[in-house]
Amino acid sequence: MDTSSLHSAASTIRTETQESANTAERVGSCLDSIVTAIDELSTTYANSTQAGLMTSATYNTLSTQVTRIDEINERLTHLSDRYFATANCESIDELNNRLNAIKESNNQGLYVIPVFGIPLLATIACNKNDQSVWVQTLSGCVLLTDDAQKIKDAGSYLSYVQLVRYYNKNGGKSGWSAWEKVVPTAQTTPDGNSKQYIYSDSTTKNHSVLCGDFKVFQNSGQCLLRFAIWGGDTSTSGKYITREIPVANTSSNGLFDKEYLKRLRNATLTESADTSTTEVKITYPNYADGSTKTLTLTSATSAKAGILTTSTYNTIMTSVQRLDDYRAQIKALEARVAALEAKA
Repeated sequence: MDTSSLHSAASTIRTETQESANTAERVGSCLDSIVTAIDELSTTYANSTQAGLMTSATYNTLSTQVTRIDEINERLTHLSDRYFATANCESIDELNNRLNAIKESNNQGLYVIPVFGIPLLATIACNKNDQSVWVQTLSGCVLLTDDAQKIKDAGSYLSYVQLVRYYNKNGGKSGWSAWEKVVPTAQTTPDGNSKQYIYSDSTTKNHSVLCGDFKVFQNSGQCLLRFAIWGGDTSTSGKYITREIPVANTSSNGLFDKEYLKRLRNATLTESADTSTTEVKITYPNYADGSTKTLTLTSATSAKAGILTTSTYNTIMTSVQRLDDYRAQIKALEARVAALEAKA
């Protein structure tokens, strides 16, 4: 709200010199405008475009941020107590001498040691299990001497390594031990631990690690399963292991052979051209080798069912014919009887 008009009205009333000019209406109107402005301000909250009152939510947010800033300042204060910057080393000998000098007489913490302008990180700490043994670590691009007692070279062109050594490692005043590379152990068994890493060697099947890239495909009539080796892929130029999925046989499960599928689709049952009068032969596919087999249906007997032989068929048909003859003869006799009974 613009309060400049209120200030102007109040200033006019205050500096008025004419007698009876500050009437009740004039002063009351000014006071009423002031009360109205106060009411408006009491319900106006600050935002990104205007000033106003602070909400409880805004207050809580600010309070939380202030607390966090205090915590950060406290942590930075403690960090500065354990962080030490040193001057630049102009030679490798100076670097080794400075590292050797950081021992039990120095403060524990992190030391930044520039070498030719490239920073190395060194730490010094007391071994909690033996107060007389001190541990020093070094991280950076350095090269050790053959006996690992000293730094031989340093520079960004070298591999990054992490080193550790001990002061008074064997008790007494034995001085600094040789540097040791902090390298996790390669995992060579199926069950590893948190201190090991996986090392995959594509040339040895026992140490080849398979990844999640795999595919099933056909080649020259074979069904194949291909797994990519760690870091490779299943393409023809990648690193992979390919295994054939076996076909089922009479002793084990497996894939369904395509030849069997062909024989099933082309399967037919046919009657043999044999003219035997006592049996019927049915020809059907041999799914094992693609040849054919024959099923012989033998004739029925008094003890078992079977086919109707030619002889039995002829006997039945002769009997049927005789029955027809007997039926005709009976009808003729019945006609004669009927004629005789009519005459009587």
